[in-house]
Amino acid sequence: MNDDDAFASAQRRLVGALIHDGTLVPSVLDIVKPEDIIEPPSLVVVFSTLVSMSNAQEHVSMSSLICRLEEAGHLSEAGGIVTIDQLDNEGRDALIDGSIDMYARHVHDLAAKHVMHTYLSEAISSFTPDSGVSAAEAMTRVQQHINNVL
Repeated sequence: MNDDDAFASAQRRLVGALIHDGTLVPSVLDIVKPEDIIEPPSLVVVFSTLVSMSNAQEHVSMSSLICRLEEAGHLSEAGGIVTIDQLDNEGRDALIDGSIDMYARHVHDLAAKHVMHTYLSEAISSFTPDSGVSAAEAMTRVQQHINNVL
């Protein structure tokens, strides 16, 4: 399994676990930020909706999530009922295999690595002789970005 597959799997297991046991959402939000769930777009929609429901102190369950998505016109964007059911099943299995904190920390860590990898791939051009940017300035930019990610 490559890094992208591991990240996708960790995100699915985390979101699925939150669907399966909605009482876990508040504790996960101390670790995982909405921007840590990156793709696919359907998972982003589901996670964002779970966060909104939790912040509004609504009961979070598979059925309440489906209702909320349907009311907002986002159910098909979230992959539909079948996808939500699959995530719930994956979440049940995930909670048997590990703790929600483990998944949350793993997703947050992988998201930080993903963001940094993307940024560094783009920033590499600042370190070429003809970039027009001093080494000190390029390193300062990288350090600032690292601080923002962490």
